[in-house]
Amino acid sequence: MSSLKRLWPRYRGIRAGRLVQECSKFRRFKISRIQQRGVGYGLDKPSWRVFQQAHNTSNCVCITPTSISARKGFPSAYVPSLYLSNVKSLAPKIEEVRHVAQYANLDCVCITESWLRSHINDSVVALSGFNLVRNDRVDSIHGGVCAYIRDNINFTILEDLEDSSFEALWLKLRLARLPWGYSCIVLGIIYHPPNDNDPAILDYLWQSLSSIESRFPNCGLLIVGDFNRLKTKRLQNSFDLKQIVTFPTRGDRTLDLVLTNLKEYYQDPIQRPLHGLSDHMSVEVQPKDRS
Repeated sequence: MSSLKRLWPRYRGIRAGRLVQECSKFRRFKISRIQQRGVGYGLDKPSWRVFQQAHNTSNCVCITPTSISARKGFPSAYVPSLYLSNVKSLAPKIEEVRHVAQYANLDCVCITESWLRSHINDSVVALSGFNLVRNDRVDSIHGGVCAYIRDNINFTILEDLEDSSFEALWLKLRLARLPWGYSCIVLGIIYHPPNDNDPAILDYLWQSLSSIESRFPNCGLLIVGDFNRLKTKRLQNSFDLKQIVTFPTRGDRTLDLVLTNLKEYYQDPIQRPLHGLSDHMSVEVQPKDRS
């Protein structure tokens, strides 16, 4: 029996025995890996892993996060700030308007009843840092509208929407940043005299807004001006506009309106003083800061 054990093969099959023997040969030349130890912690305490997971709070720097609006090159809001005033003759009150534009951080200054004429040069009523756009009344005295747009805002005058029968100015604004989902902002400045035909201007506004919606899908709308007693409720419902001026602007009546589909981006309007002998209070609308 002992002789049979000696003759019995040690490995199961020739190939298996060869592989095991070859592995044992290479094992003799294998270089053993040295475990890395922490510096300064003693050779008998391999604490490298513990040191890697620890941190010293005295070496940490406190970082105060800044809002997007505080970063250089980013506007503080998605929509323009507005100032609306029926001045009843702009030229003699230009210094007052200039003071407001300089200190109120405004993007758009909208004027109704400008009373400007073709012989009054733009330089007479210019505001530093703003571009002036006018639509003067031609056939009679008084009336007229104009707008001052800050010079860092790109805009296009929508001349095809103008009608000599109505005192209106339409501007397409392209800001550096817009609210999500909006392609542009269209600003309309309207003056509707108290004795004019209400159905006619309502039809004109309806046609103009319909044209704007078809040409500029998903655009923001800002329709401002002195509407006097014009009933705009149907217009608001049809074009999803909100009238956001909640205080009286002439006597106990709210005649100067701001109609917009961007209400959620604006703070509540602020009542500002009238200019000179004008009997209309001014309206300032500032946007909410970007969150």
